[in-house]
Amino acid sequence: MIPPLMWLQCLVVPLAVFLVLITPFFQLEPWRIFEVLYDATNVPNYRVNSFWAYNFWNMGGIFEWGFRCDLPSSCPGTDANPTEFMGIATRYWGVFMFAASLVAILLTFRKKQGNGFLALAVGLSMLAFYMFMTRMHERYVFPAFLPLLLACALLNARALWAAFAAAAAIHFVNLYHVYGYYYLFSAEDGHFYPDFIKWERFYEWIEDGDILGFDAPLIGRLATTEALSMIFLLTFFVMLAIPYALTERPDKRSTAT
Repeated sequence: MIPPLMWLQCLVVPLAVFLVLITPFFQLEPWRIFEVLYDATNVPNYRVNSFWAYNFWNMGGIFEWGFRCDLPSSCPGTDANPTEFMGIATRYWGVFMFAASLVAILLTFRKKQGNGFLALAVGLSMLAFYMFMTRMHERYVFPAFLPLLLACALLNARALWAAFAAAAAIHFVNLYHVYGYYYLFSAEDGHFYPDFIKWERFYEWIEDGDILGFDAPLIGRLATTEALSMIFLLTFFVMLAIPYALTERPDKRSTAT
């Protein structure tokens, strides 16, 4: 049982550190961070399921599903058609899936001890936010990698290292997809730059609309971005299963003997 004082420390200390760190950037008015965050999530062009982010909402395709509006009332007069499932906007589905993933993380780590499991739980919570919430940008997953890397070093599980490496590689492709071509664009001469980052064959593979090379009966044409988003999501579930693999399974084997 965690003492109430420890709960208080876990709530107050991070909040105090957070306020101290951001205060110089808001002219001694740190509470303005909430106004900035609110405005950032309400930019008209960003009120979509996924804004270039390889996550759950991109598994239907960047242009086919990702760039579609996540809340009908948020996109009047725009070209982004709203998306709903069972009559509920995807914005609310994202909140529900994120909340459900946090519950799963809490249940998975409730009896785990050690800094390695703590780092893994923190990293997975950040990764879940990126994976399931709408209006995500590719850069919003940055904070998850540091605690996940720390968890890899402390727990030293091969499956965890493999999942982390796969997630990092896919995120690199995601960044290259956006910044390597779309961000580094010269409106003046109408060309992308600089030339040394332009690997045409690699980019053609990213843009491939049928990575398997055939129209599969069940999944149809699977684009590269969709496949990478699926694998990225899979790494989340693999890392979520790591605590069980490290603690429960050895106990079962020892009990059987």
